[in-house]
Amino acid sequence: MISPATMKKIEMLLLKEDKDEVVDDLYDLECVELVECEVCGKFPVPPSTRESISRSIQIDRILNFLGHYAPEEKLSLLENLKGKRIEKKEVGIISAEELILQADDLISGIDPKIKQIESEMGGIDEEIDTLHDHITFLNTIRDIDIDLELLRSTPKTLRVVGRLHEQDPNVIANDVCEATDGYCMVDFWKNLVFISTFRERERSIDLLFSNHGIKRIEVPLIDGNPADVLPRLKEKVSFLKKTYDEHVQTIKELNTKWEHQLRTVKELLDIEAEKSNAFRKLASTENVIALEGLYPAKNEKKLLERLMENERIVVHLKEPEGEPSIKLDNRGFFKPFETLTELYGLPKYNEIDPTLFFALFFTLFFGIMMTDFVYGVLITIVGLFLARTVKEGSIHDVASVLFYCGIATAACGLAFGSYFGDLFSGGYVAFDIPMLIDPLYGAMDVLIFSLAVGLLHLVISNIVGFVQRARNGRLHEAFVENFTWLLMMGGIIIASIGMLMGMSMSVIQFAAGVPIAFSIAIIIVNGVRNGLAGIITAFMDIPGFMGNWLSYARLLALALSTAGIAMVMNLFASMMWGLNILGIQVGIIFAVLMFIGGHIFNLAINGLGAFVHSLRLHYVEFFTYFYNAEGKKFEPLRIERTYT
Repeated sequence: MISPATMKKIEMLLLKEDKDEVVDDLYDLECVELVECEVCGKFPVPPSTRESISRSIQIDRILNFLGHYAPEEKLSLLENLKGKRIEKKEVGIISAEELILQADDLISGIDPKIKQIESEMGGIDEEIDTLHDHITFLNTIRDIDIDLELLRSTPKTLRVVGRLHEQDPNVIANDVCEATDGYCMVDFWKNLVFISTFRERERSIDLLFSNHGIKRIEVPLIDGNPADVLPRLKEKVSFLKKTYDEHVQTIKELNTKWEHQLRTVKELLDIEAEKSNAFRKLASTENVIALEGLYPAKNEKKLLERLMENERIVVHLKEPEGEPSIKLDNRGFFKPFETLTELYGLPKYNEIDPTLFFALFFTLFFGIMMTDFVYGVLITIVGLFLARTVKEGSIHDVASVLFYCGIATAACGLAFGSYFGDLFSGGYVAFDIPMLIDPLYGAMDVLIFSLAVGLLHLVISNIVGFVQRARNGRLHEAFVENFTWLLMMGGIIIASIGMLMGMSMSVIQFAAGVPIAFSIAIIIVNGVRNGLAGIITAFMDIPGFMGNWLSYARLLALALSTAGIAMVMNLFASMMWGLNILGIQVGIIFAVLMFIGGHIFNLAINGLGAFVHSLRLHYVEFFTYFYNAEGKKFEPLRIERTYT
């Protein structure tokens, strides 16, 4: 629990024909992380791997198309947390070649239909866009009684319609005349320009339109005047949209029929591709494969029992070299806090796992900052509900953390006599509640308590740092980086105890001054040894330490914030209680809404603040003195299955 899980290294020799069976066993055990084996040549990646990846990409494209037009039904927040219930399909042992053939059959059964529908829908989209352009154009000229045939070009005559924006019609007319040497007719209607000239002038007109930013409009290939043509075009658009909707309905039916099977086969293909990544780390000769991996020592028995079922495998166990991967090994109350530790980073193999201290102080800090019994009960209920709803994963871990933090909050609320703030102590309810400290009127006591807890936190941090460095043979570093601060904090503790016991100042100054002076001397001497930069750093270290310590005053700040906002909400609710409008007693309704809404807001905003600031006190203050978080996470062979 104090250190990461003990790791062992396994080396294996096996026959090539046994590789699939052994690798499948390792995936099934989920306790071995393969490492690169370089004793001989690399194991060649089988051709089926590329085929599996190719088929997976094809199926993914089909699923994306189906999902675009047949999206999944929206789930409630609770359903999202629990996850969609998926019926898993039992699959037997199937070779990569058989799986690829199965995927080909599936793809050939649905892909042609998908491509045909996709092509038809694309054509419908383009046609509808063109018709909309035509309708917009015809709406503009619907009052002109002219056959559209007269607006279209003939073999010898060019007739062009363009849409103007802010261009000057006179300028356009002059430029058209210049471009056609005067052989033209130009007319304007609203924001449209109509040009008629010889066919050979088309290039000049196109260049003129481009220079002036005029959009050329295609005249519909329909005869008749605009007012008569418009209804026909609109009817055609409606027909095309209906056809489009029929295609969408067909896609939804295809999705209902094929989605689960497609996802099942894709999952199996992805598993084959994942296994190929494992094969890349193997080494091989013509007949033999060499394999190396790491595993937690506690899993040794079940690992060997499974492997020894095959008498042709040679196994050698040894201690790991270098920096092995890290697996945290905490249980019970401490287990869910691993997620928060990993959020910052993992320790190295020879370092101390801070999760134990993290868990204890995180819950304490959260409780002090929230400091309300009822809030604590509510947080506990929410945490318990989420933890039982989401059975695993990071959400489950955070929910469990909230559960423990809620208990700590309720305990601190009892000590501070806070129940929905000052609901009882403020005289709103005729019920006397005992308390140890009132955070609003005993702020100095809470500040002293916060700094005392903070000092204890920093003492533990430096003790852990000293032990860790000394254990790894870095005694000088442990002495300079941790022991000096332990001396300084020892002096502060002696001074505090002396003042509490009423000792004379001369005794306190001597008893506390010696360790503090000694620690400052060590810091300065060590800085001098490192030159000018070391001296500057040495003089900055002491204010830095004081800043870290005073940072724990945020425990008081958040406690006051929670209690203060709760008190204000109670006050506002009491002021609204007797509100009377036109003889109607509406104050009770407003008071209840203010009370409930205000306390929900206070719980949410300060709960988030307490969580974040508790993290900060560990990530910034506590970890500074010993934790580098440079470990690599242990990632055993594991298959994530959803549909199989």
